[in-house]
Amino acid sequence: DGYVGATETSKALLHWWFDTPHFVPKHDAPDEEFRYYFAQREAMETIIYLHDVVGARDKFDLMRFDSVGLVSANMFDETWSRFVVRMATGPGKTKVLGLAVAWSFYSKLYEPDSTLSRNFLVIAPTIIVLDRLYRDFRGLRMFFEDPVIPDDGVGGRSWRDDFQLTVHRQDNVRLTQPTGNIFLTNIHRV
Repeated sequence: DGYVGATETSKALLHWWFDTPHFVPKHDAPDEEFRYYFAQREAMETIIYLHDVVGARDKFDLMRFDSVGLVSANMFDETWSRFVVRMATGPGKTKVLGLAVAWSFYSKLYEPDSTLSRNFLVIAPTIIVLDRLYRDFRGLRMFFEDPVIPDDGVGGRSWRDDFQLTVHRQDNVRLTQPTGNIFLTNIHRV
């Protein structure tokens, strides 16, 4: 139904990601259309539905969706929101992570009452995964090589100009601004 109940920022991003044709230039070949996988779309639509439409903000809100009855409040010490996306190997979890970061960043920036963040902590399970994530995030490459960030002017916003993030890798943290940070580390450091 056109994402009824989602914020204007969420709707603009969802339409940009999944309804707008995107073409990727290929060397010595015609441009190829880029499309996110169904699992990637489903993951982002689910997160945005839970946050924007249902208004799930804490463990009690999310526990309503436990159809098996295995989740209890004492399983979570923290009070912050958590949205878990379960995906198989190979469907593009890193792309979903990038979409979720962009969505949270813009929601906090453009939606006056947003409780989301413009600072992010990404915890990798191994050094190998950490190195791969750093390659993808360094220079914000993944956000601009794939159609994550809308063109300036879409929905009357300056998406690309406003997307100001600094990537920090484990011991190389140089905090220069209070918001707009991605901290990459691995579980062993935590």
